[in-house]
Amino acid sequence: PAARILPDDAEKWPQTLERTERAIGKWLKECLEEQIVFVAHDGLFRALTEMLHKAPLESRHGRPYGFEPAPAKWQVSEI
Repeated sequence: PAARILPDDAEKWPQTLERTERAIGKWLKECLEEQIVFVAHDGLFRALTEMLHKAPLESRHGRPYGFEPAPAKWQVSEI
C-alpha cells in the first residue's frame, strides 16, 4: 500500500499509519456526530482507508471519497 517511489529517508509506512491514526482519530473522537472533510495528499488517504476500512484502497488521484461508519468496518466510496 505504501508509495512506490520514495526517497531513502522517507517516512516508513507503519509510521505513516501511526501518524494518520493519531491525527484523524482525534477528529473522529471530538466530532463523532459531524461530517468532516479532510483534504490531503494520496498517502494520507491510503493510510486513512487502511485504518478505517481495514483494507488498502487503490485511489484515483484527485477524486473525493466518502467514509461512512458501518458495524464491522467503515464503508468507502468514490463521491
